[in-house]
Amino acid sequence: MKKQVKRALSILLSAIIIASLFAIVPIQAGAAVPAWKTAYINYIKNDEMIKKYGDGIDFKLYDFDQNGIPELIVDSHWGFYGGTLLTFGYDGFNTGRLDSLTTFGGDGCRMIYGNKILDSSGRMGAYTDVVYQFNGNNLQPGKITTLFFGLRYVDTYKKTYKYKTSMTNNWQKNLTAVQQQGYVSQQQYESKLSSIFDKSKALMLTSKNCSNKSKIISEINNYNSAPAAPTISVANGVSGLDVAWGKVANAQSYVVYYKTASTGWSSFSTTSTRATITNVGSGKYYYVQVQSIGANGVKGNYSKVKTMTYLSRVNITSLVYNGNNTLKWNAVPGANKYQIARLKSGDKAYTYLYTTTPSLIEKNAVGGIAYTYQVRAMYQTTNSGTAYGAWSSTKSVPTLVAPTVTLSNKSNGIRVTWNSIRGAIRYIVYYKKSTDKGWSSAVTTNLYYPILNAQRGALYYVQVRPVGATVSQPYSSVKSIVFK
Repeated sequence: MKKQVKRALSILLSAIIIASLFAIVPIQAGAAVPAWKTAYINYIKNDEMIKKYGDGIDFKLYDFDQNGIPELIVDSHWGFYGGTLLTFGYDGFNTGRLDSLTTFGGDGCRMIYGNKILDSSGRMGAYTDVVYQFNGNNLQPGKITTLFFGLRYVDTYKKTYKYKTSMTNNWQKNLTAVQQQGYVSQQQYESKLSSIFDKSKALMLTSKNCSNKSKIISEINNYNSAPAAPTISVANGVSGLDVAWGKVANAQSYVVYYKTASTGWSSFSTTSTRATITNVGSGKYYYVQVQSIGANGVKGNYSKVKTMTYLSRVNITSLVYNGNNTLKWNAVPGANKYQIARLKSGDKAYTYLYTTTPSLIEKNAVGGIAYTYQVRAMYQTTNSGTAYGAWSSTKSVPTLVAPTVTLSNKSNGIRVTWNSIRGAIRYIVYYKKSTDKGWSSAVTTNLYYPILNAQRGALYYVQVRPVGATVSQPYSSVKSIVFK
């Protein structure tokens, strides 16, 4: 077993140091096409290893640094050759030349996700998983971070795992460091790798999504610069998760991706810079990102992943004044708190109140003043902050109640009396005979009113309405009496 592992690691290391993969191609003066295209095409046509293994090598263009000039992935996926990732340098040190950012081991596969690449390779019972992250606007050797270096030993009887994170950029030193690590379980290994590199979203480089030698030259000549990644924001909206971003230069459309921790990615396309994810469930935690798409379907990089707990919109079911303001609304799945915005007539700003139940009783509400409320759900944690649902529609209540009216016969007419209403500054008394077509009315600040000169034997209808300073006024129920 030890001899097999030693031999396998030796093969891997040999693939890393192949000198022919570090080719320098000068810019051709007066080239009719961009210099990077000329440099890549010259490399593909003239590199000795590509000449030798050309039919078994795949090629892929991918703009890791989003500067409009893609990197070139050259990969055999097998054997001694392995592969390499080339960039065309425009920085002050590497003007007009190709540099090998990193090399790949033989017998492996490569996966791309955002500005990261996973190189999984090996043979004869020893395999490595290496995650590289590419940093900076102009990629060059030294601007690459090794985020994860894992080692899997496999023999007939068992599998063993080791890994290390935050590594150096020296492959051999990383290998030595990992070999000195203690073993971990397969679950620990895969969980750590998944937290650094999301395989479910990544593009796996195979002959199905790569190009052969003649096709890649055509793709280079026809390449349109990929648009940059959008910067997105995510918020709870009225009907789902609202996603927004600024317009990206050269982007003709966008793809919105979303998922929960337990589901795969779903997506839809849009030409707008706003979108609503409606297929969501209240209380669930969502991951969201957006990819820009350029001319001829050229794919830009993904935005950074944003997360949000979706909370559905509150619906206020009732608001009643009976000396207190009693507000009720539906319980929102996933919410552990509610925020209430309250505005009294005459106030310049809302006052915010909080409760953990789907109701609020605001005691001693001031009579004669209108109260307006809005409510939204909250999910508050100590670790990940607070998620807010969309605000409900507004609901207002006049803090006046209808009076209770009493009618009685007096010698000179009908006496109308009622109880005092808090907040009322005057009262309107409406009355008519049963044979009248319209109502007569009178205004008073008293709690009584005499209907004089009433017709004996006639049936009268009476109603009283309190008037507040700024609010609508409820009517009392209609009372009737025959004047005797």
